Amino acid sequence: MDPWNGSGITTTAAGALGYSGIGYDLNPVMVVVARAGLVASGAAEHTEQLTRVLRQGSLDLRQAPSGDPLLQWLSPKSVAAVRSLEQQLRAAGGDPSPLALRKPNVESMDSLLAFFYVALFRSLRSLLAPLYATNPTWLKKPKSDSERLNLSRKEIVTAFLRELAFMSSTFDGFGGRPFDPTGSARIAVGSSLSLPEASASVDLILTSPPYCTRIDYAVATSAELGVLGIGEESGFGSLRSALMGTSTVLDTPPQQTEAWGTTCNTFLDAMRRHPSKASETYYYKNHLQYFHDLFESVRELARVLRPAARCIVVAQGSYYKALHNDLQNILVEMSEYNGLVLEDRVDFHSRRTMAGRNREARKYRQHDGATESVLCFREE
Repeated sequence: MDPWNGSGITTTAAGALGYSGIGYDLNPVMVVVARAGLVASGAAEHTEQLTRVLRQGSLDLRQAPSGDPLLQWLSPKSVAAVRSLEQQLRAAGGDPSPLALRKPNVESMDSLLAFFYVALFRSLRSLLAPLYATNPTWLKKPKSDSERLNLSRKEIVTAFLRELAFMSSTFDGFGGRPFDPTGSARIAVGSSLSLPEASASVDLILTSPPYCTRIDYAVATSAELGVLGIGEESGFGSLRSALMGTSTVLDTPPQQTEAWGTTCNTFLDAMRRHPSKASETYYYKNHLQYFHDLFESVRELARVLRPAARCIVVAQGSYYKALHNDLQNILVEMSEYNGLVLEDRVDFHSRRTMAGRNREARKYRQHDGATESVLCFREE
């Protein structure tokens, strides 16, 4: 099981190696991406057929559906063209039902249809490139209707076919061969705070939690969520607040507790005393939420593991100003509190960090990169 399944590497590998994999993610975009990773080797034929159909023409929606989330960035004509394309993708993927802005059921979505949706995600992201801010995870909203992007049907379909061709040419399934699982994979929307699994039912957990770097994963996937019909008037705010690591702050944040361990509490106390602006208010409260969610998630992992089963976690430390957020040791202490014993740890240096994108971070740190660790626990 992977309670933060993300793009689905764990569930794809499990299925290919003959195991029953379970993957949960609270963001429905990532559920679609993970399901796309299970597409069978016969997908190439369907892709070629879809390409021929799209080159011949498409359905023609006369206007964008009322309240469509994509209207934040695209003109009504452009949104209508995107939805026309989506309708054809559904038909090619086995779901011919009318759109009417009906949110697709991501949990029952066929892997082929998910593959098509990911190509749509990628094409829309490329077309929205002029609206991405200096922060690569934030998409700017045009200040007026006239500033929304006006894309033609040809531009949209061309971008989609380009992404579909790229994905089809580079996709080789798992381990260099077409995906032909002997196991099974169950991928669904779910929260690590409340896993829908029976106690003592999971043989192995292999996962990597969201790092404590204040990446707003809902905002980072706002365009893709818009494709799935999720916008500011249709669930975006509640999803954003619920995702672990969100940059939003609850009106009443959780209370710091000794159960989180010495390393965590020492870091939080130092942050609260830090002289920089908003350390004691916004940043402290934001980190309280993160560590509360992390601790409750670890409690859930311990609950669902069978006796003596293993839990393998990949984690990366970070910094708040010059303060080291030692996420690895924090996880070790939280896990031990919940009955998970550390059996092994392997550290390695990683230069790929979100902090590296922020030049201002150099004021506080004299080195780049971070330590990433593989932590191997056993249920007592």
